[in-house]
Amino acid sequence: MNSSMPLAGLDSRTGVGTFGIPPELALDFEAFKATLSPEEQRALTVLAAGMKHQSAEEFIGNIPEEEILNAHERRVFAAEMAREVPEKRSPSAKFVMVLKATRLCNLRCTYCRSWAEGHNQVMSFPVLVRAIREVLSMRGLQHVEIVWHGGEITLLKPKFFKKLIWVQQQFRRPGQVIRISLQTNATHLTDEWIEFLSTLNIGVGISIDGPPEVHDRRRVDKDGKPSSPLVVEGIRRLRTAGIPHGALVVVDRFLQDIGAERLLTYFHEIGLKNLDFLNIVPENHKGATASREDGFICFDEYVDFLREAFDVWWRKYRDEMFITTFADLIPALSDGAKPNNCYWAGNCMVSTLTIEANGDMAPCDKFIGDEGSIFGNVMRQSIADVMRQTAYIKNANRERASSLSRMKTCDFFQICQGGCPHDRLVNRRHVPDHDPDCCGLKPLVRHIRDAAMA
Repeated sequence: MNSSMPLAGLDSRTGVGTFGIPPELALDFEAFKATLSPEEQRALTVLAAGMKHQSAEEFIGNIPEEEILNAHERRVFAAEMAREVPEKRSPSAKFVMVLKATRLCNLRCTYCRSWAEGHNQVMSFPVLVRAIREVLSMRGLQHVEIVWHGGEITLLKPKFFKKLIWVQQQFRRPGQVIRISLQTNATHLTDEWIEFLSTLNIGVGISIDGPPEVHDRRRVDKDGKPSSPLVVEGIRRLRTAGIPHGALVVVDRFLQDIGAERLLTYFHEIGLKNLDFLNIVPENHKGATASREDGFICFDEYVDFLREAFDVWWRKYRDEMFITTFADLIPALSDGAKPNNCYWAGNCMVSTLTIEANGDMAPCDKFIGDEGSIFGNVMRQSIADVMRQTAYIKNANRERASSLSRMKTCDFFQICQGGCPHDRLVNRRHVPDHDPDCCGLKPLVRHIRDAAMA
């Protein structure tokens, strides 16, 4: 955040800070901040953001609807409030809703299937309201994570998400805990976005695939130009503003070729201290192939890379860099703590749902393009019913039961819970010699145990 930027945005209609801070106090705050050293300014920014986080969402929820919604949106909201919603039990006490707010994107990543062009690529207000209400109305749902996803969501204005938070607060049940995060390519973090994220202390996931020689090979803009300088600047801006952030890194053959030492050294150089890994996944449509020429590596090779990354991290960066997979596994091995990552969740099909911009419902977006993976549309079907009745989930659960009956003999089954269902799908389709009695993580878990528990 620039030191000259007010922490409180001004609402021209009310004359007060967007999040309830009177403008004269915002100006006093900035005058005071200007007298501090750069380090003190950053510390004060983080402290102020943390203090505002205690009431920012509640403040947004209390804004009168005529001040946050236009006439059309007010009619939509009134109609939704008048609609009878039968109370149905959630299939899980915890639920992750991935909102594909837009499929528009400014990049053309070589392995990505999440962008689209043209009309109707931004989630409409009726879909947004219906999706939020359907999830929060489920009985027994205690914890909800709402992930703002794309495309590239920062192509939209923060006011879109301010309305989303307002709707969320209208339908939030007493005692429900809602956590918001977003995923971005970090190339379009405007001053307005930095202000918004800082005020609400929203966690940011950044898509970055390593040093420029790898990242710029596959994460390019519409004209084929590299994006790594913009991403590094975006990370710097998030860090300066004290906004919590971490990276998701797709591991493919090109990253495997440069090695984990080069990767983690680069992240250390640019000040990236929180990250995790994803394995590259092939197309899901019928007849799709997975070739090394396109960067595909099988799951065993991915696990080999994670072992290499663990050794580098353990030797050089474990005290200054947080890697989620390793941070999950070490306490799980030492004292039986349950890992937090969705990878280890077991039956994630009943606790994760993606809502597309047009209202279509699907599992996590690893399954995009797979036959039958569109469950229905939130404007026509109940989410609770879909999560129980869709044939896709029933088939996935049958496959899970069959796979887990064989995997339960593994010493580490209580940790992995069979791993990711999409990884099992890819292994069945593209890795003929894969062992169906193992999720594939045993070499990594055993390696971490031997190193960390020694």
